[in-house]
Amino acid sequence: MSFKSETQSLDRGGGNLPPSDRLRVLALWNDQHLIHLLPESGSVTVGRAEGVEFRISDKAISRHHLNFHVRERLYVEDLGSANGTWVRGRSLKAGETVEVNPGDMIELGRTMLFIQRAPAPARPVQIYTHHYFEARVDDECGRAAGGVASFAVIRVHDTASRGNSVEEKLAGSVRPGDVLARYAPGEHELLWVDTSPDAAEERAAALSASLKDLSPSVSVGVACSPRDGRRAAALLERANTAVRGDGAGETLAPTPLDGTMENLRRVVERVAASSISVLLTGETGVGKGVLAAELHRKSPRAKGPFVALNCAALTETLLEAELFGHEKGIFTGAVKAKPGLLEMADGGTLLLDEIGEMSLGIQAKLLGVLEDGKFLRVGGLRPRHVDLRVVSCTNRNLETEIERGTFRRDLYFRLAQFPLEVPPLRERPSEIDELARAFAAKAGRAQGLKRTPVLSPEAQAELRRYEWPGNVRELRNVIERAVVFCADGVIRPEDVRVDRLRTTVFSPSGSAAPGSTPPNPGSAPAVSTPPRPAPGPGTSKDQHQELVDALAACGGSQTRAAKLLGIARRTLVNRMEKFGLPRPRKSKK
Repeated sequence: MSFKSETQSLDRGGGNLPPSDRLRVLALWNDQHLIHLLPESGSVTVGRAEGVEFRISDKAISRHHLNFHVRERLYVEDLGSANGTWVRGRSLKAGETVEVNPGDMIELGRTMLFIQRAPAPARPVQIYTHHYFEARVDDECGRAAGGVASFAVIRVHDTASRGNSVEEKLAGSVRPGDVLARYAPGEHELLWVDTSPDAAEERAAALSASLKDLSPSVSVGVACSPRDGRRAAALLERANTAVRGDGAGETLAPTPLDGTMENLRRVVERVAASSISVLLTGETGVGKGVLAAELHRKSPRAKGPFVALNCAALTETLLEAELFGHEKGIFTGAVKAKPGLLEMADGGTLLLDEIGEMSLGIQAKLLGVLEDGKFLRVGGLRPRHVDLRVVSCTNRNLETEIERGTFRRDLYFRLAQFPLEVPPLRERPSEIDELARAFAAKAGRAQGLKRTPVLSPEAQAELRRYEWPGNVRELRNVIERAVVFCADGVIRPEDVRVDRLRTTVFSPSGSAAPGSTPPNPGSAPAVSTPPRPAPGPGTSKDQHQELVDALAACGGSQTRAAKLLGIARRTLVNRMEKFGLPRPRKSKK
């Protein structure tokens, strides 16, 4: 039998009885199942009404169908159900109570309830830091690029900050291979490996329903690879935007600006007035998308649509259908004709992000649109005409891609009629303070704070010392977390340091695992400290020593050192090359 996932995670708080003496109820109906751990003592109502302790979404079950009573023994009582309660082949009368034991089956129409002993304690669940989580997502993106099954990134936001109960429920939902991390108080993130988009959406819906029983303010956001992106940054942005629903993934670009950016802004204002195609280049996270939006807002097409497409997020077939649209019946599921993004952007601006990821076949078709403004829908016979401006973004060197034969030279010249390079944040140090203050203000508003958090001079100095490999996006994430962590409305150096190694070990019994400090009542689970924490944002000297120590601790193993530091192995190798560290060779036996 295959079961659809509507699993309610076990209540790991429990009473004082050993798990082997606790009982649980397994419900089966159609292709769904649900598990509920019974308390040490007390009553549990089963039904399909909102708010009952054990809710089963089977329409054949009454709103309040039966009660389980846990005393020295377990009893079941029918509550006058419409379709009856059958125990050991006998129908109970309304209000009748009988004893049941492990192994007994209770029938409620087409739903079967099995009384079982609770299993032995599961393994402790580690709750990692955001930076370890980000490194794992990056690793999964690498696996997915090799054709491995898709995966999902989940963000959970609890505005009521009922951390212990929500965190306990999340720990109980973790499956082998999954990763649970704490982004900030009231903010958690999950990595679900080998999970298709449909399965992820279904599993997330079940998780959301389960969490809302604990805290109605909980919201869940989902991003799936490759559907929503093929890179860690894009997936994390999508999940964050989905959970907040307020465009939190957008990067601010406040003024005053660094001299370099001020000059770039002036150029943008001039170029915006024309219809020339613009190619924005630069590292990931520098704000290319923001400048693209400004090009549209300051152009004569500002009243028209601004449509964005991430070329790396879709396969070639899906990208073609999304860009050009399709006719009815051209493929399975095409029950009606659908206009593409080209048509939707008619009269406005089309942003093609990650243009360097576009296949040669789609490049050729896009070139035709740029040359004569005409295109065909997938499966279409009638040419359609559009009038739009194309702005492209990439972090790749397209001239190098041309030499490799992966990007068309003629398309490059069409897209790069006016190329603009956005400098990385490390080359705009005077902009860091203003950006940080703007991000703090926005995060404070999102948190409902009455007063905008203020950065202390020491915190500002800490931010300026860091090299910001993730650029503006990384700065925004650091400040967003600092606003949640800071006390008295002041952001201090310890709030902006990036701790890459500390993890929480969440025991199935609700206590800290051996080797960690027991949690205080009402606080989040304890944090177990490894022998040597990694420093946060710091100088090149700090990073150099960090690499040397990690490699020494791991016997020269780059893979193990990368895991210890919570970064991707490629990142570790790049830093080794930057600091001139020799790459250790394997010893020959």
